[in-house]
Amino acid sequence: MKKIIKELERFYCRLTDYFFLTENFHKYQIKHSKIYSNNYILNENQFSFVHPPKSAGTSISTFLYENNIDIYYSAHNLVSINCDPKKFKYITVIRDPIKRVKSFYEMQLNNKKLSFHNHAKKGLNYFVSKVKINQNCFCKFLIGDLNCDIDEEKFEKAKDNLKNFFFIINFDNLEKDVEVLKSKLNIKESMKHIGKNKKERKNYSDNENNDIVINNTYDIKLWDYFQKNIRNLA
Repeated sequence: MKKIIKELERFYCRLTDYFFLTENFHKYQIKHSKIYSNNYILNENQFSFVHPPKSAGTSISTFLYENNIDIYYSAHNLVSINCDPKKFKYITVIRDPIKRVKSFYEMQLNNKKLSFHNHAKKGLNYFVSKVKINQNCFCKFLIGDLNCDIDEEKFEKAKDNLKNFFFIINFDNLEKDVEVLKSKLNIKESMKHIGKNKKERKNYSDNENNDIVINNTYDIKLWDYFQKNIRNLA
């Protein structure tokens, strides 16, 4: 009976997303899986990999797990509301927010099975301005709340949390930073398939680029802060 109810719920979420462009299937996935976890409990020496979409996170978290690093292993972790980065070990990849949003948009647009495919079909402007995960996503991951709106106070919390991470990989320096992380964790194996995707990218109008900027002001601010103050300290 539970399985039938779950399937009916899934069908309802898919249907309402299709006709009304809700975010119900996204909420369904969070409810019935460990994706976008934000309330897990870490052991004292356990790591969490904070993984905003389209930041090479699947490859890296899988690599760490397969090399016997004690990592809380699930898809797209946020910082846990139960585990302060000042006391627990977090790893993440930070990426230029504008490039990350575009990559996420293209992925959703090209795959009918994904949560925001129908939203992406309405165009990038709609995708960015109406889907909350596209609005200062990285800051939300850093404070452990996908549903909030980022303001100055929440931005400062995100920045403070990031400063206390065990290790931060710069997406633009991915291979070299992964090598440094391997050294810190005493991993000898090579990591495969971490090169940047070479496929042709879409061209975006000034209006589309401007919408990304407007909806990701704090992520852009955090990216700038990282490049000026943290990137050489990892």
